[in-house]
Amino acid sequence: LAANAAMMVKILVYVFLLNQEVFSRVIFPVGIMLIGTGIMGALISRKMQQGTHTVKLKSPFALWPALKFAVALSVIVFIVKLVILNFGSKSVYAVTLLSGLFDADSTALSVLQIGDGALVAVAATAIVLGIISNTFSKIAIGFMFGKKEFARELAITLLVVIILGAGGLLVF
Repeated sequence: LAANAAMMVKILVYVFLLNQEVFSRVIFPVGIMLIGTGIMGALISRKMQQGTHTVKLKSPFALWPALKFAVALSVIVFIVKLVILNFGSKSVYAVTLLSGLFDADSTALSVLQIGDGALVAVAATAIVLGIISNTFSKIAIGFMFGKKEFARELAITLLVVIILGAGGLLVF
């Protein structure tokens, strides 16, 4: 849940810094998702038993993750622009749903490049869809690597967050 919330906050910061108009359209659905994540996280933390866990940390200054991000961003920007040229702006949604499964940050940054003028609404919707898609991938990771009970709790929690985001997208 913390990773999902951090991803949403990070994307909101990118969008705020790079395109205020798109930000005004994503703040409501993403804000609702963040609030839902906080509430669901609080409910789950009450259920959890206290225990000691060790976490192996990696250096935040590693070069390989930065290179992978740069490549992913370049590829997604290229695909988004190619898809818009060939299939129109609405086809961006399919691209962001697929690319969001792997990396919501580069998806959001690439979509921001089309977020001017008439395409502001398309960019905002695509960013939220990328976040929703990435949230689905976290559910899959929970089932692949987590215990059954953990995966079930995570799935329920994140499905609530996804529903809130989709509802926020429809309302706003």
